[in-house]
Amino acid sequence: MTAPVSPSSKSVAAVFILREDGSALLQHRDDKPGILHPGKWTVPGGHQDPGETLEACARREVLEETRYRCDKLRLLASFLYDDGDGVQYQLTLFWTVYDGSQKWECLEGQAVRFIAREDTRQIPILDFLLSHWDNALLALRKEQRLVLIGANGFLGSHLASTFSENPKLGWSPWSLGRAELDLSEPPTTAFESELVRWTPAWGIV
Repeated sequence: MTAPVSPSSKSVAAVFILREDGSALLQHRDDKPGILHPGKWTVPGGHQDPGETLEACARREVLEETRYRCDKLRLLASFLYDDGDGVQYQLTLFWTVYDGSQKWECLEGQAVRFIAREDTRQIPILDFLLSHWDNALLALRKEQRLVLIGANGFLGSHLASTFSENPKLGWSPWSLGRAELDLSEPPTTAFESELVRWTPAWGIV
């Protein structure tokens, strides 16, 4: 889905760049007066230029701040955000999957690095981003599940539908559907036997 051009001069676009382990590329903002959210960790993004689509804005800002070129962007959310000083702007969030090969660089702020979702308690991050991060991970898991079903047919469908039902499988929103099998006991069903046989090839165990 492509976000439309917004007539507002207060439109901002930002991107969650996700790795398959659930971590996201975050930017540590400068800690100095006069800027928005000094010293906080956030996702790369910035203000929309006149005549620019929000998707083009998101791509440009990520490139300017991290030197990373985003591939496919998926629209995650768009809402009115209050910066705490009485200034409101339309914030549009996208998500994409890290391609595993491009290098990134900190071109703005104090640092840019991938941070695990479970490590966010240890950093000063904008709290409202966490629920959107979780939603992006759920969307990625759903997308991966559809690919899994398409690639592996009946078995893939059973695997995708039983992550939270099979007592031998564990899942969390940021595990992206990776199965954690309890192999201390032998498989008890034909399905479990197939699961043990196929999951290493899929790279999810």
